[in-house]
Amino acid sequence: KQAGVKVKCFTADIGQPDEGDINDVVKKMAPCGVETTVVDLKDDIAEGAFEAIACNAAYDGGYWQSTGIGRYVTARGLLRAMKAQGCTVLSHGATGRGNDQVR
Repeated sequence: KQAGVKVKCFTADIGQPDEGDINDVVKKMAPCGVETTVVDLKDDIAEGAFEAIACNAAYDGGYWQSTGIGRYVTARGLLRAMKAQGCTVLSHGATGRGNDQVR
């Protein structure tokens, strides 16, 4: 705010059970004073998963490539939502769990 930049938060709902209620993300971000948008991408991830299965897209023969597809679906969906709201700059924030914080 001091730099004259309006910060917005976007999060993707691809149906993973990270949060009991995806709208808790909005509540958690409220103290930061930013507008938070939850983008429903469950249909997009389902479509991508079916395409991966149809193509036998498995990693090392062990599991379906859902992680890579999830990243693509998330990036594409959030960028669409950001453009629709007039955003021109993207800054990624890590969740603080898993290995996201070291990437």
